[in-house]
Amino acid sequence: MGKYGEALGIWELKIGGADFKLHPKKGDNFKLINLATQAKKYDENWLLDQYAKFIKEVISRDYPPLNEQEVLELEEYIEFNLMELFKETQIAFRIAKREDIEKRQAELTKKLMGAQ
Repeated sequence: MGKYGEALGIWELKIGGADFKLHPKKGDNFKLINLATQAKKYDENWLLDQYAKFIKEVISRDYPPLNEQEVLELEEYIEFNLMELFKETQIAFRIAKREDIEKRQAELTKKLMGAQ
């Protein structure tokens, strides 16, 4: 691997008991940024649905499901860990910093707790 390939690194995804080592590919960042841009036209559910498809594609590249049961298990894994996957993807693809995401989460939690 050349110096540019080494700079990309490997995205280690350790969420929900899984330990994946994923390799970013050309176009992945653009897909994520495009989703964020398109989300302004649609709602949060649309964004999460599209993101679930994106992350399934990324995981499947390095860990292709071998049968229909594994496809269902991967879809379940994504569904049950969707928000954590979304957060970690933004960090891994250098779209957001962990500190900024944690700050927004704390503000939202405080806002929601104050609304009760």
